[in-house]
Amino acid sequence: MAILSTPCQIERSTAESAITLTVTGCIDERSDLSPLLSVSGATTLVLDLAGVERINSVGVRDWIEAMRRIPADIAVYWERTAVPMVCQLAMIANFHGHSQIRSIMAPYYCNTCDLEHQLLLTVDESLTSPPHTAPPFDCPDCGKTMEFDELEEDYFASVAAVNS
Repeated sequence: MAILSTPCQIERSTAESAITLTVTGCIDERSDLSPLLSVSGATTLVLDLAGVERINSVGVRDWIEAMRRIPADIAVYWERTAVPMVCQLAMIANFHGHSQIRSIMAPYYCNTCDLEHQLLLTVDESLTSPPHTAPPFDCPDCGKTMEFDELEEDYFASVAAVNS
């Protein structure tokens, strides 16, 4: 049987009292999330989540447990949060633990080129204040305005709720 998804990998880098963990692949029953808990001595934990391809129900359960177990005195920030992780925020209570979200990947679609693009958005007041609408972006290939490829209200309101 062929494995259709890339196994989850977590790479660690440290700068003074901050730890950055770059998470890639599929978060599922094969995933070892223990690096999320190896944070002794840190005051800040940054999770770079741009490489997360998907997360299944077992992965969600394990992710919530890992978020719950990160000590409350460690500031946790999500950066470049992948679309599958943002979508989980709208559906799953406590998916984020005590984290704050600094930036998200936003899915856009160009009707002219029939291509999907993911754009990095910084989470700020303009993004999290109602009405929750996606900022307009032009396709980098043809220059036409792209469509946001998720439900705007759900996508941005879930991020706003985390950071409130």
